[in-house]
Amino acid sequence: MAMWLDEQRKAARAGRLTAAHRAKLCAAGVLSEEPVERERTGAAWLKVESISEFLEDEGRLPSLSSPASVGEKRLAAWMNAQLSSRAVENGPVRALREIVAGSQGSRDAPLARVG
Repeated sequence: MAMWLDEQRKAARAGRLTAAHRAKLCAAGVLSEEPVERERTGAAWLKVESISEFLEDEGRLPSLSSPASVGEKRLAAWMNAQLSSRAVENGPVRALREIVAGSQGSRDAPLARVG
């Protein structure tokens, strides 16, 4: 039973439950009525923020082929790994995709910002 509850909670956090299923679990007291917002903490979120700041400061994404610094190369390598087809689609990767998509628009368009 404990393993099933754990899986239901994981599914709820990931947004994989139907509204009816979620409502039944909330009525049973297994889940909270209101979803808990997670703070954006951890190394992945720090790198996403660093890429966003780099884009804002430099007006371009970090370059893997011709980096101006070792730090830029590290950011570019991490960014490319996250955007590969094998990467797990999670919050930091979605935010990174939004940043990249925002950078490919018009140069006058506001840049995507993590926040």
